[in-house]
Amino acid sequence: MLCASKNCINFNIELCRKYRVKFYFFSIILIYSSVVFSNACKENPFGEESLFTSSLKHQKTQTQGGLGTCYANALSVALGADNGKNISYQQLALIGSSGRTGNIKKLVKGKLGDSKMFVEGGDTCSTFDAMKRSKKRLCLSKDFPLENIARPKQRGETFEVVGRLYQRLYTLPKEDRIKFARELQHKSMEVTSLNIFCEDEDSKKLKDFELEKFLRGACINNSAILRRYETLSKRPNGMKTFFEQTKKENADDFLNLREFIGVMTRESSTSEVNCKFNKEIKKVMEEIKTDINENTESKETFSERSKKYLKNLAPVISKIKPVSDTIMGINSKDVETFLKNKIIEDLESARSAKMCEESSVLMELYSLLEDDRCHIGGFNQKEIEGAGYGMLGLLDLGMNLDEINHLLNSFNDYLSPQNYFMATLGGNCDKKGVKFNKKLKCIEVGFPVGNTLVSSAKDLKEKSKNKFSEIYNKRILQKKRPLVISLCSGFMKDSEKEEANFSGINGKTFKCDTTKKHGLHSMSVVGHRCINGKIEYEILNSWGAQCDSYNEFFRKNCNPETGRFYIPEKMLISNTFEVEYLK
Repeated sequence: MLCASKNCINFNIELCRKYRVKFYFFSIILIYSSVVFSNACKENPFGEESLFTSSLKHQKTQTQGGLGTCYANALSVALGADNGKNISYQQLALIGSSGRTGNIKKLVKGKLGDSKMFVEGGDTCSTFDAMKRSKKRLCLSKDFPLENIARPKQRGETFEVVGRLYQRLYTLPKEDRIKFARELQHKSMEVTSLNIFCEDEDSKKLKDFELEKFLRGACINNSAILRRYETLSKRPNGMKTFFEQTKKENADDFLNLREFIGVMTRESSTSEVNCKFNKEIKKVMEEIKTDINENTESKETFSERSKKYLKNLAPVISKIKPVSDTIMGINSKDVETFLKNKIIEDLESARSAKMCEESSVLMELYSLLEDDRCHIGGFNQKEIEGAGYGMLGLLDLGMNLDEINHLLNSFNDYLSPQNYFMATLGGNCDKKGVKFNKKLKCIEVGFPVGNTLVSSAKDLKEKSKNKFSEIYNKRILQKKRPLVISLCSGFMKDSEKEEANFSGINGKTFKCDTTKKHGLHSMSVVGHRCINGKIEYEILNSWGAQCDSYNEFFRKNCNPETGRFYIPEKMLISNTFEVEYLK
């Protein structure tokens, strides 16, 4: 205490009282502040906050694409809040990996079986420090080619094949490496001069559409159920059986669906089952297919285009929803998301068909991989195959022949893994990116808070909850800046009752099952909401705009359009082992 009673004799009595009053007042403020931190929802039971209405208005949903870059994804969100831009997480991952020399040596020697491991297993603040030391500009996501491949899975595959090409070339002696690169250049130039296109005209247009396949399947399954209904309605207790199979008292929903989509047909000569579509839906599908085929280079994003097509399909979607569980095994609330993903597949396939039409190099490389008789410069087929896949990856990124040849020339000299991957996957985006804010620093706070040797699990939980609330209040509520949480993600995928921080015999041992994919994981905290007076934190993850990767508990409060979801305070505290933020 500032002024204890027994010491008042040495001070002016009034002065002592004055300071004592000030101390009591200051103590009350501190106590009140801690209550506010831990009971924000009790003060305002309907309160909520989301940085997506302020500092993260610009932020797009992120997808790792099969790469273990969650730490870099979360850091890119934090940096983006500082400058209002979507920052490239891939650039951060590549630069952050510079400190993991063991993996780099394995990659150069070709001993790292999965080259994606080159960027996996990073740390947010270490990556921030590496970026700061690099003195490079921050790449924007839109300028990093790898992050603009529509299918997330293909991003990981492209990273892998580009990595295999690097490994392949650097396992060769320098003279052979240069010879190999030269032969690839000559082959590329040769096939370009021949101007070879697709083998047949039909391959230039996409005919087999995922959207049409789904609607055809719905039509056939629905027709089969109606035939089942006709049979059961003539049997004693048949309607009871129909209800058990469909959870429907009658066939009204199925009849409405047949009216809007069409009826099943069977070709008499081949017994092939198909669907005779309703004229209206057939017209809408043809319009969508034509637009997809003819506008492969539209400036609209795949997501924007899919929403436009879904609007045209709205009457059909409304009829599918009541029976979607029965005819296709899809929850009614997921029908639109499912259709959107099918349309995105169609858009990506049409883009690939267009590439096939235009890229003679691509077609020749495909034939190179299939033709056992074709050898380059005396190297064996296995080596050609690895290099060929690497070239396909570069073409898929949009690199033209001159750019590819420039890259191959670089193998005349040593090229570091970071520089190689930046040249292939990111181009020169760091030359035109945004300036790094040198005043920023990355802060780490370990959890749980308190002495695990002497404090009880209950006390640790309470201290951790108050500490997290304090950080949340200062960084998100006051500064409008997101937090990065490093945690064990088992509770999001398996049972939500898992507590990594409070497992073991004494209830205080940190235990994360790292054998599971994304066992150790990083995400962004971007807001909160109040449910029955209890706080739930809004999370921006890097698993894309979908909810299928989570267990049932989290799927229920996950937005399938953005992928954002909420974690109750107790669960978050029980599984978070570190909080990082930029200051």
